[in-house]
Amino acid sequence: NTLRVAPKLPAEWNSITFNNLEFGNHRISLTASEAATVSTHLFTNNTGNVVDFETYVRIANARTPRVVTLGGEPHPYTYDAATGRTRVTGTLNTGAGAAPEVRVDHSILAAFTGDDRVSIADFNAFAFALAGPDN
Repeated sequence: NTLRVAPKLPAEWNSITFNNLEFGNHRISLTASEAATVSTHLFTNNTGNVVDFETYVRIANARTPRVVTLGGEPHPYTYDAATGRTRVTGTLNTGAGAAPEVRVDHSILAAFTGDDRVSIADFNAFAFALAGPDN
């Protein structure tokens, strides 16, 4: 009773959606998205029945996962550097239309400004954070 998926997007695509995948008496939709700093799998539990899942989220070359969340909460995972895949398992929320998202953040750790590169602007953001709001 475990849905297993490992989507691999063509290089030119940034997302793909599979609607109403049949899995026993379940209907699940999945949108897999890849971006420079985050990759996601959004599951929609169309029938609302409990279903376990195992998914493999691909991330950019030469990156490692920083944070993995399921439904916005930190979640355990395993990472295979040889394949660039992050394995996440769990249970889809119950209730028709429940849509938990698996999110793998693979941004650069020191890129505080969110531009995915380390520059002097990151030092300024770090220094401001270190000094606190009163300084």
